Amino acid sequence: MAGASPERSLQAFSSRQSRVRLRIEWFDRQIRNQMNITFEQRLDILAQLVRDKIVANLSLPVERSGRTVVKRSSPGEFPRAETTRLMRDIFWDRSGRLKRRVGTTLDYGLYLELKGRSFLRRTLAEEQHLVTSILTRGLN
Repeated sequence: MAGASPERSLQAFSSRQSRVRLRIEWFDRQIRNQMNITFEQRLDILAQLVRDKIVANLSLPVERSGRTVVKRSSPGEFPRAETTRLMRDIFWDRSGRLKRRVGTTLDYGLYLELKGRSFLRRTLAEEQHLVTSILTRGLN
């Protein structure tokens, strides 16, 4: 979004946030309607949903004036996107039958997590109610 005004950037970011929230709620309703899925499938769904939410949280771009960056994220905020490299690198995988990993392979991502710009742990904490809700429902 190079050259986009801060208002348009924020509007686009809010739109992405809304789409991710609706997707999460849609999947939540499916599970609530007693879909016949296994616990392992629930873990897969949750890993994908958390991954998507992380990407949405990273999608607010830095503000620019021409080619100069005038506003980056502040401590406590999600990192703003200067490039899309970090967003594209967010992954999830099965690292065991009942274990899923969501993360990034970039050293920069680890640096951000440890230096006050957490995006992995913070997103998981924000979505904890959804994770708990999906994992604690009765299995069919």
